[in-house]
Amino acid sequence: MSVKISAMTAASALGGTEAFEGVQSGNTRKVTAAQIATYVASVQAVTAPIVNTAGTLSITAASVSTAGSQSAISADLHANSSGYSFMDVDFIDNTSGNEILSTSVSGAGAAVAAVVSVADHPGIVQMDAGTTSSGRAGFALLSSAAFAIPRQGLTFQAVVNIVTADDGTDTFVFTIGTQSTYAYASIANGILMEYNKGLSTSYRVRTTASSSTTYGTGGSTVTPTIGWTDRLKFVVNAAATQVDGYANGVLVGSSTATIPTLANNFGFNANMTKLAGTNSRTAQVDYASCLFALSGVAAR
Repeated sequence: MSVKISAMTAASALGGTEAFEGVQSGNTRKVTAAQIATYVASVQAVTAPIVNTAGTLSITAASVSTAGSQSAISADLHANSSGYSFMDVDFIDNTSGNEILSTSVSGAGAAVAAVVSVADHPGIVQMDAGTTSSGRAGFALLSSAAFAIPRQGLTFQAVVNIVTADDGTDTFVFTIGTQSTYAYASIANGILMEYNKGLSTSYRVRTTASSSTTYGTGGSTVTPTIGWTDRLKFVVNAAATQVDGYANGVLVGSSTATIPTLANNFGFNANMTKLAGTNSRTAQVDYASCLFALSGVAAR
């Protein structure tokens, strides 16, 4: 049926139920403005960021995905309207590692620095523990003393490379995650992934509260591999009663004790600490991210 333009409803006055031409069913060829709006919203919506077990960062429905080494994403991403907040760093701002908040070293030759990238791994921070038998090197993504992390629903992951092996003479402990201090022996509160060959040949998940520590149990053994193959991850459940640790997608253990409370402040740190020997031990970090649910926070 033909209708004069002057007789049609003005676009600014459409109420959402007006019908437009379109195949909808066998009985009608009309679709409403409200149905069109629903369709447009469905293809434009960007849902909360998701970090999966395989180490892939994706924002669903937005066609943004980087796999494996998490290429070239360095800005913090917040999705508070969906009840999540997301921290994502790839250390690619400049050769000085601009995304490192602070560093801490102890002992002769100990150093932290951004180094030349390799294929598929843009932005690398290297920690050399030096030649002192108790030397250490570490860096912080967020202040160790000024950030109270929401524990519930927290997912942390990182891509790491332990460059030099623990050979039994030059020994070390490597940690990454949330911890209250750089000094390994003084960690009072934290949730982290740890490798200490003197205690286990596998990566392990560790929870520490008020200087009491629990290592995860019930998982498989995953030993470090020199080269860019190791992806570490821990997940805190919604009730903050269990922390699961993963290495390369494999569960290495779960902890249900000494999980720090919201009253404990700690930041995101990575540390390489010598335990014995006079040859430097080295570890590298290519990428780190944290996804957590927000509770009682308005969208912004």
